[in-house]
Amino acid sequence: PESFDTFRQELICLWNGGTGITGDAVVKTLAGEPRNVTVYFSVCPGYEDTLSKVIVSLVDITERKRTEDALRLSSERLQLATRGASIGIWDWDVVKNELVWDDSMYQLYGIRKGDFGGAYDAWIRTIHPEDKARTDGEIQAALCGEREYAPEFRIVRPDGSIRYIKADSRTIKDREGKPLRMIGTNIDITEHKQAEEALRTLNAELEQRVKQRTAELLIAKERAEVANQAKSTFLSNMSHELRTPLNAILGYAQILKRQENLTGTQRQQLGIIRTSGGHL
Repeated sequence: PESFDTFRQELICLWNGGTGITGDAVVKTLAGEPRNVTVYFSVCPGYEDTLSKVIVSLVDITERKRTEDALRLSSERLQLATRGASIGIWDWDVVKNELVWDDSMYQLYGIRKGDFGGAYDAWIRTIHPEDKARTDGEIQAALCGEREYAPEFRIVRPDGSIRYIKADSRTIKDREGKPLRMIGTNIDITEHKQAEEALRTLNAELEQRVKQRTAELLIAKERAEVANQAKSTFLSNMSHELRTPLNAILGYAQILKRQENLTGTQRQQLGIIRTSGGHL
């Protein structure tokens, strides 16, 4: 019904002097199956340019519509997936130098569509100065067929913030091997890079702490060894200092013990002196 009303208005315009109209419509087959068609109306003039015939042609475009709907659905799903994963898609026509970005690319680079020139030079200006030469070199290597373009680089957004980007691409060439297009993706890996940097900092701090603790333990070990050596020296000196007068005491005790008029207690005490001296 919607298609009929539309074409009825077109037929009225055709009757009033139009030359031909074209439009899409949905019709039903004899079996009741809906089909998408493109309808062509053309005028066949009669006597003295009066309208005598209208020729109607229908072209079945059902499969084309299904393909278009499938492509549109796939594109919507891809946009949803890339938007959620911070993945931007770009398409560079090398011959025409036309660079096309999807919405996610503009979000990654913090650029409004109206502020982007849509060419290679406009993109290269967003690269961090320290990464610009290397990144451009990777593009040239891909164009020469040395390798596919897939570097990591930094960009500087209009607000001055720096983001890390991982690129991947495919270079399309003609039969002679000349590059025609490059299609690729950009992924924001800033959080990943920040996590790597934090991990490196933590590892460096741990290594420093281990070195510091190891040095402290070595110093403590050296001090303990010095203390042990001092103790041994002290004991050796003390033993020598004690042994000299002690030998005289032991000798005198030995002489006293030979006396015949000693009591049992005296002999026992002299034995204690000799035994204790022997232990030293």
